[in-house]
Amino acid sequence: MIEVKDIHTYYGLSHILFGVSLQVNKEEIVCILGRNGAGKTTTMRSIMGLTPPRQGSIIFKGEDITRMPVYKIARLRMGFVPDNRRIFPDLTVGENLEIASKGNSQGDGWDKERVYRLFPALKAIDSRKGGFCSGGEQQMLSIARALMGNPEFLLLDEPTEGLAPLVVRELMEQIGRLREEGLSILMAEQNVKSALKLADRVYVIDRGQIRFQGSVTELEDNEEIRKKYLLV
Repeated sequence: MIEVKDIHTYYGLSHILFGVSLQVNKEEIVCILGRNGAGKTTTMRSIMGLTPPRQGSIIFKGEDITRMPVYKIARLRMGFVPDNRRIFPDLTVGENLEIASKGNSQGDGWDKERVYRLFPALKAIDSRKGGFCSGGEQQMLSIARALMGNPEFLLLDEPTEGLAPLVVRELMEQIGRLREEGLSILMAEQNVKSALKLADRVYVIDRGQIRFQGSVTELEDNEEIRKKYLLV
């Protein structure tokens, strides 16, 4: 589905990512784990074209998208859910979804009713303004809005951040259902316990470099990596 090859990304003169490589296969959930400031968000932004890498390449469905504009990447059916959610607070839940569906001509894809089947809590608050939704509701809305673009590949940046444990459990179940719907997902997370329950494979990043890659079992068995790069 996607292959990131040896990317180097900068913010101005600051070198943030140092040769990051990873891949996500079709209908797979892959997690990038790491502490705050490790490079997770920059990796996601690099893939989506928001902060293009200066070196390396990103191949999506066989096409080089390394320096492609964001709107063209989105048209290739890649969706992005940022860590700050970025919903429209003065629009209702339903209006947030309707705006996201503009220009979507995929008749057999995601629409409001299908989104509401995945997130029934959103249907109950269809007329509530986004700014009055709880943190969990806003996160569901942010994911639902991305789905309205009919992505095949979804980037989720810290989806559980700041959420209560019960909400985290429900949200992770819903993300797991997206894999069953045929989506491929790359998820950046600090919540290691929840991420490992969902992931097919994991990457551990620290100071802009991949320090570990492998299966969930391999990470669970590697106490040195977990202590060095994941424990707070």
